[in-house]
Amino acid sequence: MKKSERNKMPSRAVIAEYWSPRIAEFGIFQIDQDELPEKECWACGKPHVQRCHINDHAHGGTNTVDNLVLLCPGCHAESESLSPASFWPWIKNSRKSKWRSLWDHTADKLIAAGYTPEVAMQMFNDQGFATSVRVIARDVYHGNDVDKMLERRGLVLNDDGFEIKK
Repeated sequence: MKKSERNKMPSRAVIAEYWSPRIAEFGIFQIDQDELPEKECWACGKPHVQRCHINDHAHGGTNTVDNLVLLCPGCHAESESLSPASFWPWIKNSRKSKWRSLWDHTADKLIAAGYTPEVAMQMFNDQGFATSVRVIARDVYHGNDVDKMLERRGLVLNDDGFEIKK
């Protein structure tokens, strides 16, 4: 797809907002989840998503919000051969068989970045919990603000841990 065509596609936030009230009919996401994530793959939970067509251009699909979902590159590639009729059942099955929480994916990234449990505990002891989490998250998530990420999930970070935002 040409870059000019991608720019005409709705944003990830618009896609998530569109599908959030409609997704319950597919029986895919948790009942207590009232919003779809805009930065997690809807099939497996990995971060770093792409806008993906349910019905691709070759089969008459459009760049409209009702024809787009958010998937990681691996799931996007896997979904390329699906028909529109089998798309949502595939996502439902993927969530049952391979979905891992964002925390699981985060743990993988921490280990890959060299933050073993021992290294993290030493940081927590030296710098305090909140400062350590901010440093590690900034490193692992390429400068993203951990406080903003947590706020979107209704959490606040302090040296005692995480608190539910009131």
